[in-house]
Amino acid sequence: MSTYPLDLLRTRFSAQSNEKIYSNLVVGLRMIHRDEGLAGFFRGSTAAVGQIVPYMGLFFASYETLKIMLAGYQLPIGSGDAIAGVVASVTSKTAVYPLDTVRKRLQVQGPTRSRYVHRNIPQYTGIWSTLKAIVEKERTRGLYRGLSVR
Repeated sequence: MSTYPLDLLRTRFSAQSNEKIYSNLVVGLRMIHRDEGLAGFFRGSTAAVGQIVPYMGLFFASYETLKIMLAGYQLPIGSGDAIAGVVASVTSKTAVYPLDTVRKRLQVQGPTRSRYVHRNIPQYTGIWSTLKAIVEKERTRGLYRGLSVR
């Protein structure tokens, strides 16, 4: 959690248009502290923390299952353990990706929301209301926006 404010700033830096809201890291830290207080540095952190247990549980369950299933095969592109790890990682990240989307949407909330490259960012207040709003406006597909890029 100690590096979460840097993740928040990374998201806000990438959301900026040519009109820079935060010219550098120090300015960003000062502005968030001044305008949003300490809580501003942790917008979306509950969604970030909420991903950890399901991701790790799904990862290890699928990895262990796939590792056993692939144990007897000679694979031309690597060991069964490596393939199991890749498939488990992709599967787990895809399953928790909606929480990542929520985290990013919550990170760009605040007084500068209307000045980012997408000026029509809706106001979100929490995990469940953000999930609901995304599904209502963008359907389930909206929860996975950007997944193919990552």
